Amino acid sequence: KYIGVSNGFALHTATLINATILGLQNVTGSIEPLKSADMLITMHNPLEDISTLKDVDTVISRGKILNNPPLKKDDYIEKILDTLM
Repeated sequence: KYIGVSNGFALHTATLINATILGLQNVTGSIEPLKSADMLITMHNPLEDISTLKDVDTVISRGKILNNPPLKKDDYIEKILDTLM
């Protein structure tokens, strides 16, 4: 929002670019054969509305499915993030 990048670029940076920075690009960061099956499922498309990532319906982590995962949220941080979205 503040630096003018698309939602797709923001998601790419948060996933594959960060995995690359950490040296984990061969394990995670994108959906490819032989990589860890890590992804979030939301009701709406985050490419259209990035704020949909606040309401995650399902998490798939290392191939394990977690429906309606309990999320630990910090009220102070949530308040700050709400002002940015």
